[in-house]
Amino acid sequence: RSNGIFDFETKNSYSIRVRTTDQGGLTFEKQLTIGVTDLNEIQGNPLINNGRNPIVGTAGPDYLTGGIGAKTLTGGGGNDSFVFTNMRDVGQRIADFTVGEDKLVFAQLFSSLGYTGSDPIADGYIKFIQGTGLNSAHTFLQIDRDGLTGSAIARNFLQVDNITPTQLNNPNNFQF
Repeated sequence: RSNGIFDFETKNSYSIRVRTTDQGGLTFEKQLTIGVTDLNEIQGNPLINNGRNPIVGTAGPDYLTGGIGAKTLTGGGGNDSFVFTNMRDVGQRIADFTVGEDKLVFAQLFSSLGYTGSDPIADGYIKFIQGTGLNSAHTFLQIDRDGLTGSAIARNFLQVDNITPTQLNNPNNFQF
């Protein structure tokens, strides 16, 4: 229970007290500090050009949500998060993903598929394919809607420029 409103847009940390009481009436209390980083939230506008306009971040950390419609996402500098919420976000292209700094955020997308595991890569929901021809410097991330155990096949979902499948195939590049 809180006596105040947490406004993370104006304050970057809050001190809270957590207290629990067991059935015998004994209590335990601990003081905690919650820290929050306010990110630039950049979203595409699906009403403009069928949502196909490029989305460009800033020099700092950005939270880019492309939404429906194929488009190019460019995070710019900083540790950027590229967010995908459902299978209709197919066809996006990330122009400047930096391994070890940027993240591909798929938590909401895999929740929408009913996925309850913790590693979609190991469970066969995500595959990485090296591009060919003019796309040979890029990696295509494929999504298989039902993983290793289902009958669906993996289909291209996202293109990541200038990154190899080996570089991208690391759970640290993702938030599930």
